[in-house]
Amino acid sequence: MTPAPPARTVAQAVGETLVACGVDTVFGVVGSGNFVATNAMVAAGARYVAARHEGGAATMADAFARTSGRPAVVSLHQGCGLTNALTGITEAAKSRTPLVVLTAETTNRRSNFFVDQPALAEAVGALPVRVTTAASAVRVTAAAVAAARDQRRVVVLNLPLEVQAQPAVGSALPPPGAVAAGD
Repeated sequence: MTPAPPARTVAQAVGETLVACGVDTVFGVVGSGNFVATNAMVAAGARYVAARHEGGAATMADAFARTSGRPAVVSLHQGCGLTNALTGITEAAKSRTPLVVLTAETTNRRSNFFVDQPALAEAVGALPVRVTTAASAVRVTAAAVAAARDQRRVVVLNLPLEVQAQPAVGSALPPPGAVAAGD
């Protein structure tokens, strides 16, 4: 008897959904918090461009989105990974670049990786969005891409560590009419 395949996780569903929504290139620095979602994007057909620093990754994603006219994704580790990318994210937000910042998030205030990421996103002019449940992951992710593409803005898609490993619900294809950017 063969063992059942491992359950698809929320992190995998988020990565697959980004590609299903038309994202074909992801820039980033991979860490423990964003590895699974980034790997899912690559497995779904996206090209991964590695950077040596998060600031470079954000700037490359900004330049790619501007020159291609398509939304790009920058994938970052939680906390310090996001703060390292802030200059590039700020420039993209001020220039109304269609960019999704996929970042892991630590919501435990006692963690040394904790940063109030939604407040940080708002402070630089980006739209913060958070995946809070397995049931909403695909819808929220599709809405983040739609907001970046249709409103030409930077969306910080926060993916809490405690939600990432939960079993995914539904398919990676966004439901028709999934345009709301909130959860």
